[in-house]
Amino acid sequence: MEKLIKVGAEAKIIWKDSVIIKERVKKRYRIDELDKKLRKERTGLEASILEKCRRFGVDVPKVISYDKQQGKIEMEFIDGPTLKEVIEKKRLNVEKLMELMKEVGAKVANMHINGIVHGDLTTSNMILKYDKVYFIDFGLGFYTRRVEDFATDLKLFEDVLRASHTEVFGACWQAFVEGYKSVDEAFASKVLERMEDIRKRARYVER
Repeated sequence: MEKLIKVGAEAKIIWKDSVIIKERVKKRYRIDELDKKLRKERTGLEASILEKCRRFGVDVPKVISYDKQQGKIEMEFIDGPTLKEVIEKKRLNVEKLMELMKEVGAKVANMHINGIVHGDLTTSNMILKYDKVYFIDFGLGFYTRRVEDFATDLKLFEDVLRASHTEVFGACWQAFVEGYKSVDEAFASKVLERMEDIRKRARYVER
């Protein structure tokens, strides 16, 4: 049995026999040769990031197989609600939610310390299963050692929390930062300081 779950800007997601297949879609506006090259590169990169995340303890779907030529990744299906749904439907008490946000912060710090930017950190790209948070959709992820890239990753997540979860934004962000700092406080301080610089630059441009 096969079921189309989602069609996004970059890929379509298919559920088949308890497995998720992510297939990067062809862009009509791109030259064929360039399109194939980009889909091949991004498929390989995403599979590599998922495999590396698992090696250093960040919960992500297990890669079963991938085909760079076809732009397809076959991966483990993580069955559970997104963190966005959990927060919106108030499925957890405040104490448990704060524990989860600390966990999210620690796992993001783990990614960053190991040179990975998620690129689309949203509560829609986090799934809760057996009280663990799994990160999905690394389609915009990349390897880097630039503090600016890590800070941008955090700023985007802060913006998402503020816009999507207004009622609990302050507490959730504080818990996230606490978790982020818990892994390596010196590293976290550099990233958060740069994030504040980005925030100031944004305010300056708005003026």
